[in-house]
Amino acid sequence: MAQAVAAIIVKAAGTSLSTGAAAAITAAAAVTDIALMAAYTKKQESDARKAAAAAPRDAMIRSAVEPCKIVYGRARVSGPVVYTNTKATTGTSDNNTLWTVVSLVSHECEDIEAIWLDGDEIPSAIIDWAGTGGVISGTYGPIGSNEVTNFYRRLGADIQGEVTELSSEFADWTGAHDGRGVCYIVSAFELGTSTGEGVWSNGAPQNIRAVVKGKKVYDPRLDDTNGGSGSHRLADPATWEWSDNPALCLADYLFDADLGMGAEGIAYSDIDWAMVATAADQCDATVTVPAGAVTKRFTCNGVLDTGTEYADNIRSLLSSMAGTLTWSGGKYRIRAAAYEAPSFAFTEDDIVGEVQVQPERPRAQRFNTIRGTFVDPDQDYAATQFLRVQDATYLSTRDGGQELTTSLALPMTNDEHMAQRLGYRTLNLNNQQITAVIPLNWKALKVGVGDRITLTISELSWSEKVFVVEAWSFDPEKGFVLTIKEDAPEAYADPELAEYSTRTAAGTIVFGTTVVPAPFSLTATPEEEGILLEWTAPSIPSAYDEIAIYASADNQWSNAVEVGQVRGTRFRHELPSGTTRFYWVRAIDIEGEASRRNPDSDTSTVTATAGTINTSQINDDAGVFGADAGIVFSIALG
Repeated sequence: MAQAVAAIIVKAAGTSLSTGAAAAITAAAAVTDIALMAAYTKKQESDARKAAAAAPRDAMIRSAVEPCKIVYGRARVSGPVVYTNTKATTGTSDNNTLWTVVSLVSHECEDIEAIWLDGDEIPSAIIDWAGTGGVISGTYGPIGSNEVTNFYRRLGADIQGEVTELSSEFADWTGAHDGRGVCYIVSAFELGTSTGEGVWSNGAPQNIRAVVKGKKVYDPRLDDTNGGSGSHRLADPATWEWSDNPALCLADYLFDADLGMGAEGIAYSDIDWAMVATAADQCDATVTVPAGAVTKRFTCNGVLDTGTEYADNIRSLLSSMAGTLTWSGGKYRIRAAAYEAPSFAFTEDDIVGEVQVQPERPRAQRFNTIRGTFVDPDQDYAATQFLRVQDATYLSTRDGGQELTTSLALPMTNDEHMAQRLGYRTLNLNNQQITAVIPLNWKALKVGVGDRITLTISELSWSEKVFVVEAWSFDPEKGFVLTIKEDAPEAYADPELAEYSTRTAAGTIVFGTTVVPAPFSLTATPEEEGILLEWTAPSIPSAYDEIAIYASADNQWSNAVEVGQVRGTRFRHELPSGTTRFYWVRAIDIEGEASRRNPDSDTSTVTATAGTINTSQINDDAGVFGADAGIVFSIALG
């Protein structure tokens, strides 16, 4: 082809060329043709990888090009058919037993918990893994004494033997086919005998899938050489254990040299393990959900693959804990969505230039309603919409009754209540409205992206106001320029039980978020033998009836009691002198439904101490009335 192209070019030019010149042109064209063919081949490979990555990750694939899969937590997954063959059933001459090998994931797994044949689940408990591999009961169980469905598994250890039941049947599957480092299953379906036809009358399944309890990960909390307590060791994967903790899974992906960003040179030492441990504790904290169940705050359960960009895989992992990943001080720093106490304090004296403040987010960046998807094991592991999450106060007060919606995809979350919890946290973090750009002096040198700071600027009425650093830069003239966003503990509060939406098996949906808007800007001012409470009322008066006031001797909501209800924006709490109380308020509608609390946290920061009686004023009053002590006032009736 290349030579023909060269000849046409020479003839068209109408020039008589020497043999050497013609050969040179021919060689150049050949090189061009080879380069084009190489580029085309690369494009084919790239397109195949992209197509495979876009395909469902629990569909059995018949393809020579397939990205490696990674399972964190547990997930249902399938993969490429790497071998298939048929063999005659004992006592027959028909090739009626179908053997298939399906590669699931490209790392060692903790367990295979179930097999799915098309839409039918076969729990691991009814598979004789340690013996014949036969399904011992159920639809795919034996007929009489004849086993018609068998499974064998290898979990992907670095040293694992081949499936001898397969190698004993076929000469082209030998002891060299051990699949080290690959978790895979082997199936044998007896399709054609008189007994097998009772199970396989419709033929072999088109999709073989497995629920995999996935990757083992390192946990610094279990390593007594790295600030923890236990036998985990960074350099020894044999000491690691399975976990569905998002912070641990993300850290593993960062330094995994085979499947993750370790292939780009990230090493163990590039990760801040103390911060990983903190984030892991925050994810493992337990919360109570409807029906009295207790669960971890955040878990990570899903499938990644090497055909997807690193950044997209990291976003998927971060979504399971609404977390952040930053680089600072030579380390990758992993955070879950949890409040941190400020580490640095700044005042007007530290500001070296013009401060830019945006008091609220533009309307296009605000939302009061979240709709999104999670992976639901009860819905055939499909991406399923979780019940919408909405904040009535943001809707009615902040946004004037207009529903502002955003979407949230949670590919590594497999629990609806957890999806709602992530939705509420996303809503509340979005409600932190104030952003600013602050040029600071050399005190800001140690501040990193993601750190919390306090800022005091009297002209803005900021007194140790908490912010989180979103960006950091240095300018020789402007100093250290921080882009900051306001932050508060209440933005990270878990939903109350009543705020979760629920659905029954019959399809009845009960939305948890009430339509009652909450009061805001609660303050407490000491007065003589009492405390004056003031707040701003919700903007829609018809949406509520009264304001309930709650007080506690400490700052814990669990110890608070209702001390009054009023229609208005003020309440005086009568108390003995020197008594300290912490407060919350919430709106109540005519049906008794309550709004969110203000402050929206289990820990109140609104507090005051009742003052003492002004005795000097009492003495003055006594002197005035003492002169007229003998005067008697009376009212004549009739």
